[in-house]
Amino acid sequence: RELLDQIADLQQKQRSLDTKLGSPGVESYGSEGQRIVADSSQRREIEEDWKDLVEKTERVMRQMEQRAESGQ
Repeated sequence: RELLDQIADLQQKQRSLDTKLGSPGVESYGSEGQRIVADSSQRREIEEDWKDLVEKTERVMRQMEQRAESGQ
């Protein structure tokens, strides 16, 4: 149950980062030079947040798989 809450929380954070980046994911960030965050330090900060988020999400997913395999 708490893992599902964690995932929902991570997805919420991911959506807010998507909004800040103006696109789904860091790769398409700044495409066609339209979406440029005011200063590069802000962009770097968002990208760091994004990486943290991806790592946390993967960790939670692994925990869920391990619990499923051990039959809990």
